Amino acid sequence: MAKYILLALFSLSIAGCAEIISIPDRPNTYSIDCSPMLESMDTCYAAAKRYCPNGYKILSNTSLARANGVQLGIEAGWIQQRGLVIQCK
Repeated sequence: MAKYILLALFSLSIAGCAEIISIPDRPNTYSIDCSPMLESMDTCYAAAKRYCPNGYKILSNTSLARANGVQLGIEAGWIQQRGLVIQCK
């Protein structure tokens, strides 16, 4: 049973999730965060198409990696930051 639960959780983690936040002071404008480890910019573009079926304008595009630093004496590695700010047409 535990094996099936782990398999289900893993499947959900690679399914492609993006956090989408509406920007209050700009109509039809959204910030899309695709930073989780298994996400890519393709996830951001797919979310943009879902939210803006008539097209969108990219206001900002972020795709960078930065060092995460050292925690408890162990190098923690890199953090990927990916995201878009879009305005629907």
